[in-house]
Amino acid sequence: MEKIYDLRETHYFQNDTIEKFEYIEIECENKSDIHKEEATYNFNIRGEDDNIFYSDGYLHQQLKITDSKGESIANKKVSLVNGGGLIKSKKLKIGSTVIESNTGYCEILDQVIRQINFTPEYTKSEGKNMLFIPDTYDTVDINKFRYEGVLIETTKITDFFNNLKINEKYNKGFDKRYYFTKNSQTVHIWIPLKYIFDFFNEYRKVLSGFHVRMEFERNHSKNMLITNEVNPDFRVEVENISLLLPYVQFRNDARIRFEELKTLKSYIDIYWDHFRINVTNTQLKVSNGSWPIPTEWDEVSAVYIVPQYLERADDYKKNNLIFDNLNIIEYWITVNGQDYPEKHYKVDFPKKAYNHSYTAVLKAGNNGFTSETGSNISYEAFGELYPILCIDLSAHKNLAFLNKRILYFNWKLQSNTQKDYRFYVILKERNKCYLNMYKNEFTFAKKDD
Repeated sequence: MEKIYDLRETHYFQNDTIEKFEYIEIECENKSDIHKEEATYNFNIRGEDDNIFYSDGYLHQQLKITDSKGESIANKKVSLVNGGGLIKSKKLKIGSTVIESNTGYCEILDQVIRQINFTPEYTKSEGKNMLFIPDTYDTVDINKFRYEGVLIETTKITDFFNNLKINEKYNKGFDKRYYFTKNSQTVHIWIPLKYIFDFFNEYRKVLSGFHVRMEFERNHSKNMLITNEVNPDFRVEVENISLLLPYVQFRNDARIRFEELKTLKSYIDIYWDHFRINVTNTQLKVSNGSWPIPTEWDEVSAVYIVPQYLERADDYKKNNLIFDNLNIIEYWITVNGQDYPEKHYKVDFPKKAYNHSYTAVLKAGNNGFTSETGSNISYEAFGELYPILCIDLSAHKNLAFLNKRILYFNWKLQSNTQKDYRFYVILKERNKCYLNMYKNEFTFAKKDD
């Protein structure tokens, strides 16, 4: 089996080579600024003499909801959006090389990737540790039942139960998140670094002797909260944010072998899938269009399209992490004049006829079965809450992005919308970099000795 110290292989590892595995908390560099609404959280991990297994690390957020004066919200009906939505932008730098960067809309990106890849079972366990508790309706309704008719003192018990109905607008996700955040309670959110930076999801190796820098820009409270209170006056206070990183000490034989590997002067190829988000310009109530999406790498294996009305952004009463199907009826992408798929995706959301598109979501997830239990998104939720439109390009290795590195997203709606909208477009790109342990560097281009 592969060893955690063997930098030449990148599949899986066994930990029988580890003598000590200890989590150490790394504080934010600019801790005095973490309470600001427009804060940036910087983490510097020198690591010159340490072996750190970042793939098993966590970003720990301590958040609470207050009014604008910092006072308790008591029992007002307000809570965080799914996952909290704290991070707007993120960057990972190892040595002098920026390995990954997403500027803006990271709360949308994370929502999409987790909805696709998480299963309901995972959501109930570690997902809840991340406050990943998806909405089940586009409301803040926490009443499981509703009563039809007028309830008076002489109402018979049989009539009462006959008129007691299930509340279809009950939002189970909001209700559960509200349980954690009401009365200005502090909520702890633990997000694995492998779900923040794609590099750590695939390159499951220790980093030794590297200066690592992580940078996170926070979101505005209006994109983190959802409420139906009149004249909402709330903010999200960040009480603390830190990293929990596992520091590794190898057994003697593994340490000797690891040190030998660090003397190799050759470059090691490292590949990983990176998800990068783009956004179209605001579409001013038009029924069709085409938009260019630049790529950064030659190989794009999938495209995820997320439609949303513009009004959801920067509004306490609009859930920014629920999407809108816009009554789209057809969509596809074009590369060098070639349409993918050749037979365009066609859907009819009012009639709930979107089986082909829903199956594409199931296949996009990191699971082995195309069934409803293989994704966190149910068939109904796909149409009403999370219409994530997936186009798989993994079988098309001849897209020839080298010349233009651009693709076009095309769409048609049933009719002109009455509201402005836009699309988020997420590219799944195959990234590549090189590791030279002798030179102690990551680079995107090999350098002569």
